[in-house]
Amino acid sequence: MDHCDKAHKNNYEVTTCIPNSLKAAEVTKCIKIIRKGSAVDPKSASTSFPNSTLIAVARSKNEIVGIGVIKERRPKYAVRKATDSGFQFDKNTLELGYVAVDSNHRNKGLSVCIAARLVAEYRDQLFATTSDAFMKKTLGKVGFRKKGAEWKGTKSMLSLWYKPITTSKPPDKRVIDIKTRRRRSVSASVLAMAEQLIAMEDIREILQVLGDISCEESSPQLFLARPNTPEINERVHEIIYEAVGQLEQFEDSLKIADDS
Repeated sequence: MDHCDKAHKNNYEVTTCIPNSLKAAEVTKCIKIIRKGSAVDPKSASTSFPNSTLIAVARSKNEIVGIGVIKERRPKYAVRKATDSGFQFDKNTLELGYVAVDSNHRNKGLSVCIAARLVAEYRDQLFATTSDAFMKKTLGKVGFRKKGAEWKGTKSMLSLWYKPITTSKPPDKRVIDIKTRRRRSVSASVLAMAEQLIAMEDIREILQVLGDISCEESSPQLFLARPNTPEINERVHEIIYEAVGQLEQFEDSLKIADDS
């Protein structure tokens, strides 16, 4: 089941990245959406957002309209939540902190798509706390289950939601081959390895010529899927494409070795 079908039908794009890949204006927009959605205290969001482990951003016509966050590791906080709920879990488990969508773009399937993108990208165990009925439904749809007992928060009763490690193999992703301009499948493991290439200095230097690296530009899938971009970006496509081809050959050789 693709939790993003509804969002895609409404012409939204949801991508994952790390906070420092966002431009300053994009960070400001994210904080504004969080503030309006009352997903978390604005002051807390301003200080903790840059340190997040992973974020998912929803865009409509290149404008940010939704945001979701997996927060940084906070062992002491996790222990407190385990104590509050009476459900024990690893103190190093990260928290799916919040999902917020601009009021003009709600009921379009964005909340569940944002949460699903975060869960698919970060496959380790996660926890979340909430008092919101809609958020509880969203968490349930992407693999979280309510654990332990509710406890009294500052404004209302809170509950703890937990998602175990994802053990199933991630599905292959469809990308556009920049040489044939036709869609083809690339395994998630290969794309994960390609992700590392974008952190390499030579590619980052090329990207810096184009300006600040935006959230969506940090995705190898997007590099492969958008070949018709300005001149220098075409070379980036070629670098990533060639590397992915080599990685696929390497992956195939491992499969052959396993079978022999």
